[in-house]
Amino acid sequence: MRAKVGPIVAGPGWVIDGGYRAKLGDLVIRNADLVVWLDLPLRVWLVRLLRRTTGRVLRREELWNGNRETLRNVIFSRESLLWYSLANFWRRRRLYPAELAQYKVVRLRTPKEVAQWLATFA
Repeated sequence: MRAKVGPIVAGPGWVIDGGYRAKLGDLVIRNADLVVWLDLPLRVWLVRLLRRTTGRVLRREELWNGNRETLRNVIFSRESLLWYSLANFWRRRRLYPAELAQYKVVRLRTPKEVAQWLATFA
């Protein structure tokens, strides 16, 4: 993965989700001009996650390579996005301020802040 991402972040004009820090380390973040931390409240992102996940389960939507979410793997799997997200929410809130302190960061905490920030690019 590092071999594929390295050339991308060495070039200009890219946007990458930060969900792969365990595999990529600081490769992405050290090459970023700006880190945007979507630190939305639990009540906002959890409802959105449940809505998207429920829709994918009901439509039997393919995620990648034939993989599909099922009610069983959403609720009972150790690899469930739902459980992963819940388990890491508070840890990220606790650790990110110190981990991101050396970078230029925009921390957006509400949907209104997100909308206002995005409107500056219109």
